[in-house]
Amino acid sequence: MKIQDDKDQKLRKLEGEEWREIPYTDKYYQVSNYGRVKSFCYDSVNGRIIRPGVIRFFTMLVLE
Repeated sequence: MKIQDDKDQKLRKLEGEEWREIPYTDKYYQVSNYGRVKSFCYDSVNGRIIRPGVIRFFTMLVLE
């Protein structure tokens, strides 16, 4: 089994995935119908998928 690095993961697209802008974020963040979050803070053209963290069994994502 091949382990994907960060470069491959950020470009990976899922079939049927649709992205929508998150309100009140000045077009810096989008969320997909699969629950993934994309940030346009560092890559303003393609965006970058943000990895969530886990704290005390809760999945957490911080938008700055």
